[in-house]
Amino acid sequence: MLAGVTSKGSMPLQAVTNAMSSRISRGSPVFIISSLEGDGTTLPAIRNLAGKGHEVIVLSPSSIDLERLVSRIPRMSYEVLKLERQNRLTAISGYGAKVIDWMPDIELSQALLQVKSA
Repeated sequence: MLAGVTSKGSMPLQAVTNAMSSRISRGSPVFIISSLEGDGTTLPAIRNLAGKGHEVIVLSPSSIDLERLVSRIPRMSYEVLKLERQNRLTAISGYGAKVIDWMPDIELSQALLQVKSA
């Protein structure tokens, strides 16, 4: 069923997590799939979830690396975008969340193995 879900709407992640927090049992694992781009509330939402004792696992497909595979991004632009992405991933790890940096050349099953080894 999850594979058939499509994204709709434009509600920021923090609005979703605030609305759902009363329905999620304290300490429940929360799995977030996000490129971590375009929503300034993503990092605060993850910080709040981790702060409430949830095990937060973030699967983040690297749209920057995917874009680089299919088009010509100038090297300097790529390096800046990559550094910004790495800073977001480091911040999320600092909140206590488990981060899976999913590269486009890695199968999903292989990427998910990072959770078991972490």
